[in-house]
Amino acid sequence: MKSLHLKLAYVALLIAAFATFCCSRQRAIVLKQGETAVLARFTAPDSCEALLRLRISAPVDWSDSSRVSALLRVELDGRRSHDVLVPVARFASATFLGPVTPGSHDVSVSLDATYTAPAVREVRILETRVRCVRPGDSLYTVLAHAPYLYGRPGNEHSDAPLLMWYERTAGNQQQRILYSVIWSNEDGGTDTPDLLSRWGRTTDIEWIAEVFLGASERVDSVLFQAPGHETTRFRGRWRGAHPVLRTCTLNNNVCDHDTSEFLFALAPLRTRAPDQPREALMDAEPWTYQVMAAELKREGKLEPVPDPSTPQPGDLHDYLFVDFGTAGDWSDVDLVFSVQLADGRWFASNHGLDSVQCVNAPGWRRTSVELPHGFTLSDLRRLRLQARADRAFSVRVLGISRLFQLDGDWQPVTYPWTWSEPFELTNQRPWREWEFSNPRELSETSAARAGE
Repeated sequence: MKSLHLKLAYVALLIAAFATFCCSRQRAIVLKQGETAVLARFTAPDSCEALLRLRISAPVDWSDSSRVSALLRVELDGRRSHDVLVPVARFASATFLGPVTPGSHDVSVSLDATYTAPAVREVRILETRVRCVRPGDSLYTVLAHAPYLYGRPGNEHSDAPLLMWYERTAGNQQQRILYSVIWSNEDGGTDTPDLLSRWGRTTDIEWIAEVFLGASERVDSVLFQAPGHETTRFRGRWRGAHPVLRTCTLNNNVCDHDTSEFLFALAPLRTRAPDQPREALMDAEPWTYQVMAAELKREGKLEPVPDPSTPQPGDLHDYLFVDFGTAGDWSDVDLVFSVQLADGRWFASNHGLDSVQCVNAPGWRRTSVELPHGFTLSDLRRLRLQARADRAFSVRVLGISRLFQLDGDWQPVTYPWTWSEPFELTNQRPWREWEFSNPRELSETSAARAGE
């Protein structure tokens, strides 16, 4: 009897594993423009949300209009599921197929000839993995309510949605899941120099849907960020428990009606810690920096010869990125970070210009400081944070959690220093400065001075 129980337990474990991970295909598939191929056949033992992962190789270059991207059309059981945009040569995508019923299913894909760049004649799908995410899985609720997002014209080469992520809170017998998207840029809205100073990036990050669930995890209501950044109640269409939205403005606000040529189903697999800025999601997917820089280059927004004294963006490898947190009610106070290098020169996040926007609201944020071409982290000598306003103010700084530079492969390289002792900036004492006396042995004991 004990042996039978062990065998039954073993079988149950196999069934559970099979239900979570359905299939994997290692053999490469070569797709030419206009061709269709079956990616995977899988069996779902019961109802679940299906997650699709692809590893792709393609001769694409987001900075080159002739081979800017490839567009894959994914079908589930012969019906349109979603699209996968390939913006870099070696790409790993994670998308959702939506709810599936028990039984066998086919996933097929075609290389769209209309929206794939003309010089990209074929792509190679190196690996396909399908995972059935069942109720009870920690990811199930997040995945089951993730929004589908119709794109807008031109997303195959501009303002492409790259990543979706989530933030989840619970209380008073209700759950709240906030879904946000990172786009490659925004054609309308904040100017490029202001983006780098105020946000430390030129991608666009917006929340698109806020889903409220009751005690039984049924949807109570959904809000979305409509044009003009208006929070609006969702009254649109559903696919299963997934609300369907559409990017409908040049600054990537969304609507709950109409469709388009592009349908994205970005899987929200990541979240962020409370003491991280939203941009930290890019750190986990460094290819997003590559796409960010490539779009600036292709659109002619980069200086041909980088010059940190001007607000025009230069080589993004020449920026120091700063993550820091603040608290309190101090909106409309400008925060400027400045960096001194070993040669004595100072450089500021706003380039020393009042016309460039600065970080001006509380929370965990990111900014960036453009430095001379070819600088290294060992060149850093001092860091200064200054608050400016035309009124009395008090800004509580919680800490500086990270300084980093992007290397040649777009990987963030972190400078070995943080500051976690909170302090106040006021109009009487508006700045704080840190001296990096020994760049190779930095810690929070580095000297700090406060200014009057």
